[in-house]
Amino acid sequence: MIEKYILKFFEENTTSIYTVRLKKRNCLLNLQLLSKGTFGNIYLKASSEGEDSVIKISHTGGSNDKQPLLNADFFLRYLHQDSRASSWIVNRLGILESHGKIGLVTEHLKTNLREHLDRQEQGFSLDQTEKITRQLARALHFLDESGVLYINLCPSNILVGHDDQTVKLGNLEQACFTKNACVLNNYRSKRSYRSPELLLGMGPGSSSPIWSLGLIIMQLFTKAMISSNEKKEIIASHTFLLNAAYPETLVNKASSLGKLDFNKSFSAKSDFSETLPELIGRVSLEKTEDLERSQLLLDLLLKIFAYGECISAREILEHSFFKENETIEDTPTLFKKPKSLIGKFNFGEEIGSGSFGSIKKGSLETNGTQVEYARKESIPGNFYSNESIFDEYKFLRLLARDSRSSESIVQCFDLKSINNQFFLFLELMSTNLHQYIKLSKQLSLLRIESFSEQILKGLTILHDLGIIHLDLKPQNILVSEDGNTIKLADFGSSCFEEKACHPYGFDLVSLWWRAPEVILQIPLTKACDIWSFGVVVVEMFTGRCPFEVPKGNPSQELCYLIKLHEKRIGTSYPDDLKYEGSQIGRNQYDMSNQYIARTDSLEDFLGVCSEENFDHFLALIQKALEFHPKNRSTPQELLKEPFFLKEEEEEEWEMDP
Repeated sequence: MIEKYILKFFEENTTSIYTVRLKKRNCLLNLQLLSKGTFGNIYLKASSEGEDSVIKISHTGGSNDKQPLLNADFFLRYLHQDSRASSWIVNRLGILESHGKIGLVTEHLKTNLREHLDRQEQGFSLDQTEKITRQLARALHFLDESGVLYINLCPSNILVGHDDQTVKLGNLEQACFTKNACVLNNYRSKRSYRSPELLLGMGPGSSSPIWSLGLIIMQLFTKAMISSNEKKEIIASHTFLLNAAYPETLVNKASSLGKLDFNKSFSAKSDFSETLPELIGRVSLEKTEDLERSQLLLDLLLKIFAYGECISAREILEHSFFKENETIEDTPTLFKKPKSLIGKFNFGEEIGSGSFGSIKKGSLETNGTQVEYARKESIPGNFYSNESIFDEYKFLRLLARDSRSSESIVQCFDLKSINNQFFLFLELMSTNLHQYIKLSKQLSLLRIESFSEQILKGLTILHDLGIIHLDLKPQNILVSEDGNTIKLADFGSSCFEEKACHPYGFDLVSLWWRAPEVILQIPLTKACDIWSFGVVVVEMFTGRCPFEVPKGNPSQELCYLIKLHEKRIGTSYPDDLKYEGSQIGRNQYDMSNQYIARTDSLEDFLGVCSEENFDHFLALIQKALEFHPKNRSTPQELLKEPFFLKEEEEEEWEMDP
């Protein structure tokens, strides 16, 4: 499968054939240029096995080009957690990265709806229009139930299958969660398909894709469309088509620029010479279509184009235009969008802080009940702080789709944005593991066994979804009031393993818990979480981190950390690990040879313990603190270690023939 390979390089595009070398296979792929887009060029990768795929490659390695593709990759992963997504959303095959550029790999369909329409002389029949409309409405209903807003709905982003009957939504670069659409300040959707709210500068909402769908339905049947890219002319076209200006209640909510465009629209030209009823009536007569059914189509479009009151995707599917009644199954609770927090907020004292913001305790009064929560706040106006909290929210939403997550992952209630500052509302826990260790001084092996098992179960969920936590440390592990339950938290630094390297570099893993491959700048894998886990386990037993580094400049700290690793473990970094690192990483290691870590071995650091399970405890640590990530055990393998086997389980194992 192509998702297993990492692109070695992307050559500059000079022809319609794009040649890419693969790192793990000695062959060439010829990628035929299909189209050029705002966020990247799309290439067809032909397969001799008949399973063609499409690769969308970012124009540059800059964040403005990469981030939209990473956003599309996230929402494809998120949506395809629900098996129904493959019916309406393009299938994701993988993501590739090299020299900063991103390549998003998806399934290949025959064409897009724009090209499919261009081949029609008179547009589609009512039956064909109904079939495509039903699928698009089903897709939008599915997205709405999943809490996802599709911003840029237009024929170019609707893919048509090889049977010319199936359609799917592609290009999720600007998808967002419905309740957080307000955070999208720089959306770039095709203007001619924008809803009045978007044209007036009010930002996207749940009605935005429905309006776009109405324009597409009209285009399917009549081939009529808005060709202008000027906002004032698009507004004029809406006014002429519907024979009604935007209502005053809508215009009053517009931005200053939106009001200016609205005022200019009165003198602007329209792309239409007929109203919507005249257009539908004329085309129906030309096609000799059923006039009664054409009127049902007109009724559906008028309900979609109701200013500020358009119908939902579910109501579209239930409209009498469709010959057969649509059966809409209930969405499983696990995949439903969460409800927003509504009520009176009471803000309490600060309970934590970090590089990307602070955490405060609070409560919410609603319907006579009071719910406590933790509120994580970004640094006002700080882009990276906002980005970190928004990324954390997305990962928590994805993790919440796994039924196991409520036991091991902190739960997320809501995300709000006020004056360019983000507020993330989280489940409130009593304390974190750092404070718990500080108060307890040293935990018993029995308590360490319980906590370690819960941490590994949380990492299992993350790693099953391809997520690397990237900042596992006691401060990011929360403890319940009774001291029996712990949950993983703080996913602001997390990323998907397939991305190969993190968009913000290698400095996000907190220094003392940083794995050797992170120091050497080797592409990140899930194994770096296992190293951090091993450090946390030692810290629970001794009350101190085994790799505490004295303050210095960043280079000095890394050099000392390398020597501290080698001194504690008792051996040097393997040569093959050092050679896998970047030039910067290798230079860092060479510089570390000037340093000496005057400390004892990890065995001496742990000391002597008379508890029965201590040997198994040492074995667990050794398997987690392997220098080479390939030699580290997975969370599932560590959970099978004798340290976690109860006495009765060991007896049963011994008796088993």
